[in-house]
Amino acid sequence: MSPDKRVLVTGHNGFIGRHLCSSLKENNFSVIGIGRGLTNLSYGRFLSYEIDILNKQEVSNIIQANNPQIIVHLAGGPSRQNSINDFQKYLDISQQASNNIIDAAIKLPCLEKFIFLGSCEEYGCIDPPFLESSQELPTSAYGLSKLMITRYLQTLASIFDFPAIVLRPSIVYGPGQSKNMFLSDLINHLIENKVFNMSSGLQTREFIFIDDLIRAILLSIEAKDCNGEIINISSCSPIIIKDLAKALESQILGADSNMIQFGAKDYRVGESLSYYADNTKASRLLGWSPLISLQDGIQRTIEWKQKKINPHY
Repeated sequence: MSPDKRVLVTGHNGFIGRHLCSSLKENNFSVIGIGRGLTNLSYGRFLSYEIDILNKQEVSNIIQANNPQIIVHLAGGPSRQNSINDFQKYLDISQQASNNIIDAAIKLPCLEKFIFLGSCEEYGCIDPPFLESSQELPTSAYGLSKLMITRYLQTLASIFDFPAIVLRPSIVYGPGQSKNMFLSDLINHLIENKVFNMSSGLQTREFIFIDDLIRAILLSIEAKDCNGEIINISSCSPIIIKDLAKALESQILGADSNMIQFGAKDYRVGESLSYYADNTKASRLLGWSPLISLQDGIQRTIEWKQKKINPHY
């Protein structure tokens, strides 16, 4: 890793952002975090700014003042609202926030890398495995907004040699994730011995452990000749959600448990039933492949959650 470089991270106080900032500090980068809330990492080689990234002038002032060589743009949480008004509102907000970051980045004299965290949800309802060359067909505001930003960055890279890389992770999980995500919420319910309502669970999904994603971001910082590239960060190991849920229930509560109510919820409108991505390009361009199996990653997550609930566990 290159020490003494300044890395600006948007969304630094989110699940991925907290893990990334800790890892960047451990690798001797100077880190500037912007977004919602401050973090307890605000010491030494870490600066934390609590700002609204929809405020274009404030974003520009902070980015210009800190003059980072690397920007990692994580900000932008998932939204799966399906009313037309909510859909359009999310697109407008997401696009404006990212434009503010990108516009400020364009003006930096020494920018070496702009890493955007996209999503495999950009692919939508197409046949897997998802390839970076696939024609995307997103079915959510989140997926569409990510794709719009991806295309903007690719255009800037093509025309102006803007140093952008787009990483498309599959479903990220691990210690510290909020319980509004499926796997985290399921584990929480089972540890607390509460009924968990879900769909019929016939979807296939793939998951990537947080440490594997952070390693991919760090490798992207060092990568050469990747301007304008889209790179899947995925396990390429799909699993049927119902099978995963049953295995977790048995692991945490025992084989006789019946705390998961399959079919209690409908599938989301437009939800993809088969979702996994090819990771060959990540291996070729970044030298990356996943190291943490789903079984190992889930065990680490369960242990972390059990200690949070019962510190003497």
